Amino acid sequence: MSDTHMTEDEFIALIGAYGGKPEHWPQETRAAMQAFCRDNAQAEALLSRERMLDGWLDSQLPPLPEGLAARLEADMRDALETPTAPETPNLVMLRPPVVTRRFFASTITALAACFVGGFVAAPLVIDMVTGGNDLIASLDIISNIFIPTEPL
Repeated sequence: MSDTHMTEDEFIALIGAYGGKPEHWPQETRAAMQAFCRDNAQAEALLSRERMLDGWLDSQLPPLPEGLAARLEADMRDALETPTAPETPNLVMLRPPVVTRRFFASTITALAACFVGGFVAAPLVIDMVTGGNDLIASLDIISNIFIPTEPL
């Protein structure tokens, strides 16, 4: 995308991502977005719709607890100042995942569901393959599987 030309689809995608306030738009695309607004008659309608959505979304946010914004900023600053590995100077070192009780419980639940499902499904599968209690049907199924009918 060039600095001076923007399509309507690009403009809609950008205001959908960054909102209707120019100060929130990315610096590298702001000039192109403002030029689009000047040159396009529908831009004001698109921006108006996006500003209404921004206002509604802002009204749905609960008030922040006292000091939360300052704590979040401090946490982000600390995370960005984490030492980097010498071979990857621009990447923040990743911490290994922590196995929590919730993860452990979810894993056990999934394994238990598979185990119980196996007990329920196994007899049905065996009956389907072997023909149930009908000996002739079982022999017919097994012979069709293991004895070739076509000459070699």
